[in-house]
Amino acid sequence: MKRSTIIIAICVLALVSLFTFSATFAADDAHTDIDPNANACFEGGSLYGQCDTEAMWKAGWFRAQVEIGALSADDVPAEFAWAVPGHDSSGGSSDDHGKGDEEICLE
Repeated sequence: MKRSTIIIAICVLALVSLFTFSATFAADDAHTDIDPNANACFEGGSLYGQCDTEAMWKAGWFRAQVEIGALSADDVPAEFAWAVPGHDSSGGSSDDHGKGDEEICLE
C-alpha cells in the first residue's frame, strides 16, 4: 500500500511539472511572427525617407513589428514607444528621437 502511494505521488508530481514547463515554453513562443528583416524605414515602409539616425532605424524596426501584428504597442520599449502609431507623445518628453529640429511625421 505504501509503495503504491509513493508511485501515485511521483506520477502526480511528474504531471504537474510537465504542465508547468509546457506553460513556460508556450509563453516563450508568443512572438513567433516577428520578422527580423522588417523595418518601417525600408522603401515602402511608413517611415521611409525619415530615418537618418540609429534611433530612428531602431524605432522603425519596432514600428514594423507592430504594423505586421507581431508585437503589440505594449511590447515596444518605452524609448521607442513614440514611433508606435497612436502613441500619445504629449508626455512632456523633450527627447527629439535622434532627429534635429525638423518635424517627424509618424502617421
